[in-house]
Amino acid sequence: MPIHTQRPIEPKSSSGLWCMVLSCIFGNALEWYDFALYGYFAAIIGKAMFPPHQSSITVLLGSYGIFFSGFVMRPLGAWLFGTLGDRHGRKKALMLSIYCMAIPTTLIGLLPPYAMVGIAAPLSLAVLRLFQGLSMGGEFTSSMVFVVEHAEPKHRGFWGSWISFSVLVGLIVGTGVSLLVSLSMSHEALEVWGWRIPFVLSSVGSGVGIYMRRVLKDPSDFSTHQKEPLAESPLRILFRDHLSMMGRIVLIDLTIAVGFFLVCIFIMTYLQNFMGFSYQSAAWINTLSMLGFAGVIPIAGAWSDRWSPKAVMSIGVWGIFVGAIPLFYGLSLGSWPLALLCQLSLAVLMGICFAPIPALLVSLFPITIRCSGVSLAHNVSMAFFGGSTPWLVTFCMHQTGISLMPGIILCLAALGSLIGLRGLKIPNHQD
Repeated sequence: MPIHTQRPIEPKSSSGLWCMVLSCIFGNALEWYDFALYGYFAAIIGKAMFPPHQSSITVLLGSYGIFFSGFVMRPLGAWLFGTLGDRHGRKKALMLSIYCMAIPTTLIGLLPPYAMVGIAAPLSLAVLRLFQGLSMGGEFTSSMVFVVEHAEPKHRGFWGSWISFSVLVGLIVGTGVSLLVSLSMSHEALEVWGWRIPFVLSSVGSGVGIYMRRVLKDPSDFSTHQKEPLAESPLRILFRDHLSMMGRIVLIDLTIAVGFFLVCIFIMTYLQNFMGFSYQSAAWINTLSMLGFAGVIPIAGAWSDRWSPKAVMSIGVWGIFVGAIPLFYGLSLGSWPLALLCQLSLAVLMGICFAPIPALLVSLFPITIRCSGVSLAHNVSMAFFGGSTPWLVTFCMHQTGISLMPGIILCLAALGSLIGLRGLKIPNHQD
């Protein structure tokens, strides 16, 4: 049956919207669940998948190298899923993206080690990460477009914020499952087979997400527009008519891209390796901060409906611009309560920035090229600026000896976002 003849879920139905949101939360959370798992078990995965005679640092670098290879695929995934979403429907893009994440994540847990298959082990791991990178290029942005288009215009900020919320769900669950598995067995058992359990368990959440997405319908506005197919490819239209807007979004996204990887990912390394905190102290600080990050997102999403997504994001970005360096200075003083307060403040400010992103980005492109425009612009920023942030910060700190370098780089990212937001006008796309 053609997509445009399907009867869409009534946008005014809260239960229908919650069904759509939950189906998207499962897919997005799975991406970041895998992200947390791989980060937590990177050294163990490297030990299992690389030659045993290599040094531990070489193995760790190789493991992280394969991990970040997925980021290289994000722009390609953005093009693939963006075009699919614009030409053939948001639902088809969402279905394919969850399969591209679910299958490789489960297979990572089933990969034979280097001792059994030799060089095929790291090569297979790299291939699976590339497929995950493809999925990451389309899952988050396709979900935000799908949910925001279904929501009433006056509530798009709130409903869209749950897509941002799902990222934190994945990180928190992934970290929690990893910690639980590591505490429930010996280190030897963890290295041999225990690390595989969380990856295989992802198939359960994937199955639920896939089942929920099968009953979804495309937004009615998109179905109406799809009756008149595009004469040109979405990519060509974007680069001809919307290149300046895509560049502006790359700037706007800088705080999200750089801040997310600093505040959520790098902070554990920073507190332990540079500030002398124990693993347990750093883990508690990070976990409590992530809960604060997640908790503020729906609140800030509701604020964005009252004021505007641009206004709420501007508040968060200004907070980061002013507070990044002082807050990282507080983290550097070695006091556990002060470090928790500073990290929690950074997380809350990031939540205020992150919550309105779905509603804001969706409003900047016409419906016929929306998936492509949002996906490409967002993923270019995340891939080239976000993915490189931990390496860049570590390198700069090593070269300069400046412990406040994370705060300086985050402040510069916020400056870029403020430039992108300055003078931004929301186009009237009448959808």
